Amino acid sequence: MSGLRRREMNAHEAWIRGTGHCLLVDDKPFDRSSTGTAGRQRADGISDTAGEIRAMAAGHGNGDGGVDQRLGRTATKLGLVTASPDRWQHVFGVEAHGFQLNPPLAEETVTLFESDHGVDLPEAYRRFVTRLGDGGAGPDYGLLPLGDDVSDKLAAPSVIEPGLERLEHWSEQFYKADVSPWQGTLTVVDHGCTVRTLLIVTGPWRGRLVHADVDGRFGPYMLEDEDFLAWYERWLDELTEGCDVGMFGWQKLPGDEDFLRTALASDPSPSRRERAARSLAALPELSRDGWHALLAASSDTDPLARQEVVEMVAKVKMPGAEALIRAALADPDPRVRKEAVQGLNKVGVADREQMLRQMLTDPDVAVVNSALWPLASARTLRLADLTPLLEHADSLHRRRAAFFLLYTQDEVTDVLRDLISGDDPHMRASAVRAAVYRRERRLLPDVQQLAERGAAVGDVWDSRWELRDAVTKLSE
Repeated sequence: MSGLRRREMNAHEAWIRGTGHCLLVDDKPFDRSSTGTAGRQRADGISDTAGEIRAMAAGHGNGDGGVDQRLGRTATKLGLVTASPDRWQHVFGVEAHGFQLNPPLAEETVTLFESDHGVDLPEAYRRFVTRLGDGGAGPDYGLLPLGDDVSDKLAAPSVIEPGLERLEHWSEQFYKADVSPWQGTLTVVDHGCTVRTLLIVTGPWRGRLVHADVDGRFGPYMLEDEDFLAWYERWLDELTEGCDVGMFGWQKLPGDEDFLRTALASDPSPSRRERAARSLAALPELSRDGWHALLAASSDTDPLARQEVVEMVAKVKMPGAEALIRAALADPDPRVRKEAVQGLNKVGVADREQMLRQMLTDPDVAVVNSALWPLASARTLRLADLTPLLEHADSLHRRRAAFFLLYTQDEVTDVLRDLISGDDPHMRASAVRAAVYRRERRLLPDVQQLAERGAAVGDVWDSRWELRDAVTKLSE
């Protein structure tokens, strides 16, 4: 672990110890189920079950109690869920397990697995599979049976550590050293495609869970639950509270609203403040203090935290969302401005078309692109919107504007002809594609001339094929 990440990690651990940590959600009057946000609406009767679980588990936090006590509490919570299966039909993946665990494994079977692989399974997981069940009820498609998906180097020390999810080229250090990033882990949940929840069984983070894409498209994210049982119990708690439990645990903090508000306001780690914002917004109900905390976090010193706040506030259409989004359009960081542009449509700002056009003057091409798409989708994009961009000093702006000529509602034949005869191969490519898409048959001679010259369009590798195809389509 780098010195910087180790110092940040120590800072959060000290902060957590100083604030305390409790899992269950208290009474919160702001109910977002009425906003219609996908995946967040409660099924009939969920609140009754959640109330029983809150009453049963009052006073218990992340990992509180001995393993036997926690196993009993988990079994009771799962029993409350399985007693009313119709209430959970909306949950993704439920058809794969029906909230039923497979029979537990014999002690001898687990001992043999450990001997064969040269590992000692973390206690909380080991006790779960020998006392409660080996696979079945769990997040998304459910828990995998022990040994169903195991690293080829299970006994090798795990190299996963906190913070890898924030590194763009996180895996290079491992592959250069001929080390598998997945060694020392076994898969406990297959979420679909290549996304997994892994249990670390070796190394300094043994017992912790990791949300990972095994193809390496994003860095592994280490969950903050202290062990398998704490993670599984949190899944049951969030399920019965009506939270969205798809891709369970990804970029979310375990904790109740009070804990999350405190984390959002004062955690020394920007990445944890981001996750606190996401976790607060995921709660099915939020107090007035909770949404005030989210609104206040829009002035966080870290741009990624501000971006997360804008995204979450827009997603749940909170009170005050429109004012926050309007202010974020002027944020100094382009990532925040881009998120605010996208939020204009999510919240349904009345003058969003005017606001989108104003953002076409933004110096960042990603912000401009995010403003162009909704105008194109609404069929309100005009040539006048694109003309300043086609003349922009930055070639990236010019190229994006050329691409969007596909979607403008105005006559653009002359503009396309000028681009087809121009010097920029990328803009020529956009013009040819727009001509084909718009069936601009008057441009057939211009495209034929390009083909006869063997001119490059776009990325040179397939220019001849693309031009031949364009000539064929414009000739039809």
